[in-house]
Amino acid sequence: MKRNGFIATSVLYSFFLVFVTLFIGLIMNYLHNRILVDTINQASWELLMGINNTKISDLSIGEHIKFAASNQGKNIINEDATWVVADIVDEGDSKKYYFLSDMSAHNLDIKYKLTTDLIEKYHAITIDVYRDLLAQGVYNNLYMYPNIQVTLPTASLLNKVRDLELTDTIKNAIFGIDSDYIVYNDLESEGYSNESYYLYRMYRFNEANQSILNKYCSGTFNGERIIYNSNNKFGYLNVMVETAKNTKYIDYCSYASPITYSHSANEHVVLLDEMVPGGDIVTDTYSSLYPLRLMATLEVNVNDDNTYLAGGKGTAIDPYLFRSGVKE
Repeated sequence: MKRNGFIATSVLYSFFLVFVTLFIGLIMNYLHNRILVDTINQASWELLMGINNTKISDLSIGEHIKFAASNQGKNIINEDATWVVADIVDEGDSKKYYFLSDMSAHNLDIKYKLTTDLIEKYHAITIDVYRDLLAQGVYNNLYMYPNIQVTLPTASLLNKVRDLELTDTIKNAIFGIDSDYIVYNDLESEGYSNESYYLYRMYRFNEANQSILNKYCSGTFNGERIIYNSNNKFGYLNVMVETAKNTKYIDYCSYASPITYSHSANEHVVLLDEMVPGGDIVTDTYSSLYPLRLMATLEVNVNDDNTYLAGGKGTAIDPYLFRSGVKE
């Protein structure tokens, strides 16, 4: 009996130890989870507070944003378009921001009364239509925030951004639009016609056809450094890093040629043979075949209260949202 009693006591004691161990484990797990939840809650609160307190003047080059359209603007632009910060000019307490849009920003057809119209009607967007609207001041009233001014990208901006000390990733976010588009040349430079419009063409390459870069892009790449020719004032060559091979090459360039050129389809860059007399200057400004990318400028004071962002993270997938600037 004593032996059986000892066994029963041992079993009870073992169950008690198992119970205590499990209980302590559950308590420790609960405390650990509680700490994790508190940490996550704190991080989430800090993130929300950061978003709620982020101003337009906190943006950096390469970040993305959307602008909420005004009632007038919805007839002309797409407020779901994403813009990238291309340049920032600091002037004391003021910052002047330059944004470049994606290719969806301008509606292809607009309903508006041009200066030559008797009534409001639909127009396919062209450079001539754009200039008419610009002269009327329409592009200054497209968004809820009143100080955003919209024009076409300028050669001077592209030239400046090209030469900024930025990472290739950020430059690719600015230049890598994967489309041809119109650029207004405001640079006085040899070969280019000042105050004219040029078709900024994109050409794609692979490692095998690097030898023809200069023909298409008016520039070369020696594996480390890009060299632009004298007749390439605002073109851009993008460096691709092949990590598996530890090599670099140019995967695309954007360029507007000021001189006559020809490209052959058998070089596997263009789909059809190109023969362009006079270069990429646009003379038929009435044509709706030329895609329009937009440039926006906005000057803000870092001390202004009503310049708050309404949400977003600033990425291409989740861009910031800017409405009226009033804190929401």
